Amino acid sequence: MSTQVILHCVRHGQGYHNLGAEFFNLRDPALTALGEEQCAKLRQDQFQDQSKIRFVASSPLIRAIHTACLVFQPTLETQTLLAIPEAQEIYDYGSDTGKDPEFLKETADKHGWPVDLSLVGPGWNNKDLDGPNSPVSPACAARARIVRRMLREKAKELSKDTNEEIHIVLVAHGTFMHYLTNEWENSTRGCGTAWRNCEARAYHFKDYEDDGAWVVETAESRKRRGIEGPPASLERQKELYDEAMDGWVEQGLPDLRSVATASAKEPRSKM
Repeated sequence: MSTQVILHCVRHGQGYHNLGAEFFNLRDPALTALGEEQCAKLRQDQFQDQSKIRFVASSPLIRAIHTACLVFQPTLETQTLLAIPEAQEIYDYGSDTGKDPEFLKETADKHGWPVDLSLVGPGWNNKDLDGPNSPVSPACAARARIVRRMLREKAKELSKDTNEEIHIVLVAHGTFMHYLTNEWENSTRGCGTAWRNCEARAYHFKDYEDDGAWVVETAESRKRRGIEGPPASLERQKELYDEAMDGWVEQGLPDLRSVATASAKEPRSKM
């Protein structure tokens, strides 16, 4: 495929759960006023020109949908935002558990958000430990792979009859972004993530046929973040993953590596 495709990954703006761990049990919290301001700033700083954006998707959680609609409002005047259930956040806290499809539709209609909820079916927000939306790492990695493959297929479809550069967007969540990109550097900079609220990074697909649909951050995106040189090797990322898991546990978060420790609803000994 000769057409260049850029995938913009955007973390949502500040939600009420980002104000402190005492708010983690708020169910699918909305953006704060600051979160809305962050969206306006991101649009002004990085997305004034949206003429090349051909597709926008987001997690079905309210804060992600709202962020997408604020940042990419010019694009969504003529396009529809696709909500992808597999892009939901990782943990089983209330704040990471989405609302039922009927509520999402009512909310979208109320605010005039042009969102396609056709993929968001009953049970999409069921985070049982043995289910597909489990917070356990293998399930998280599997969901991330589904999202990458879906985005890559959309990119291939959009690039069939053009040589123009195509940009696509995913708005999702801090912890999920680590699984999506397989980047684990500085993962304890924030609570359960290295991604700041309303941070955007840009990626290429490594290959258009590989099973994992892996992505790599562009040099320009890394430079914008003040990072020189290529990303860490796959072997180093594996080491950084374990460091991230250990660090998140030290922050008081569940250990996602095991069914026995991955749930925030299960009692855990204090560190």
